[in-house]
Amino acid sequence: MPILKRLTNLMRALGFPNPHANWLDLQPQITDPPFRAGRTFLDADNSLCTMAGIEGVTTNHGKELYFEAVNKSGGMIHNGQPVYVFGSTGKRIKIGLPINTDDSTFVCVGLATHDISNNTEGRICVEGIVHDVDTHLWEEGDLLYVSSTRGVLTNVRPEGTSYYCAVGMVSYVSATIGEITVHGRRTERLGGTTANRTTNPRIGWPYFDTSLGANGKPIWWNGTAWVDATGTTV
Repeated sequence: MPILKRLTNLMRALGFPNPHANWLDLQPQITDPPFRAGRTFLDADNSLCTMAGIEGVTTNHGKELYFEAVNKSGGMIHNGQPVYVFGSTGKRIKIGLPINTDDSTFVCVGLATHDISNNTEGRICVEGIVHDVDTHLWEEGDLLYVSSTRGVLTNVRPEGTSYYCAVGMVSYVSATIGEITVHGRRTERLGGTTANRTTNPRIGWPYFDTSLGANGKPIWWNGTAWVDATGTTV
C-alpha cells in the first residue's frame, strides 16, 4: 500500500476525517503551548495566534498590527513601554523612548510587545492589544499619554506642551496581566489658559487664550513672543 494512502488511513483512524486539510479544527488552549516558531493555535480567548521567531511573542491575528524594529535607546525597552522612531539601520527602523518635553521624540508610534534588549530586534504594536502590562495605577477606560518622564505613560493629559500624544486606552487593570489597547494619535494644543500655553511652539503657531479679555483672544507665536492680531505682545 502506498505510504500516502497508509498515512491517510491512519489519520482517519485517529479521528481526522479530512486528512487533506480542506479545513482545520482547533481547540482553545487554557495555556499557550510550548514555543515553536510558526506554531498556530487558539488561545483561551478564542484568538487565533501564531508564535513569532521570538520566544514568548505571539501574533493575535485580526487583533493587532505590529512592525519590527531595533532598540537603539541605550538600554532595555520593557513590554508595554512607548517608543518613537528615529531613522533606520539596515532594513530595520531604530526606536527609542519618547518624552513629551522634546519636540523631536515625543511622537509615540506604538508600544513594545515584549522586553527588547539594547541593540536587538523586537516587535512594536501600532494597533491592537498589548498584554501582561502593569496597569494597576490606572482605571479601565483611562486614556494614556507620553509623559514628561522618558519612556513612561501617564493618564494625566500633559499641559504646557506643543503637542500631546495619546497612546491608547487601559482595557484591563492588573499589576501583572494588565492590557492596553493601542491607538496612537498626536494632538496639537490650540487653546487653553495663559498658564497652559505651549512651551515650544513654532513660528505662526495659533493659540486661543481663554484668560485674555472677557471672552478670550486668539494669539500667535512670532518666533520670540506671543502676539495678538495687532502685533502686540500678550
